[in-house]
Amino acid sequence: MMTKEELIIAIGHTLLKTKAVKLANLAKNQTLLIRDLIDLTFFKDTSIAFRAAWILEHAEKYFPEKFASELFYFLESYPIQNNNSCRRHYTKILMNVLKSNSIPSNFDYTAIIEATFGWLADQ
Repeated sequence: MMTKEELIIAIGHTLLKTKAVKLANLAKNQTLLIRDLIDLTFFKDTSIAFRAAWILEHAEKYFPEKFASELFYFLESYPIQNNNSCRRHYTKILMNVLKSNSIPSNFDYTAIIEATFGWLADQ
């Protein structure tokens, strides 16, 4: 299993899409944990945070069943994301999740709606 520290080293430099997809593929066998990627989207180095969000988007796209296990953690993290580069990926992930009807019907969207409109209004 790839540790969070190993992932930080792996994404510490510029990524090409092929490497981002390759890293996302590690989620297939739980070699790369979705929760670790979500946590790294809040990393103090904004470049690492952006790359983690990019990989997270690929992981959700290609392995939604693995992402589903951390869906609520992602939804809790969504409104507190402050990195504009990560917000773009978070929004794309949210759109995919909404399209797949993965969120239970009784889920309270208030915090997500408020955050999304706040992001849209932020100049």
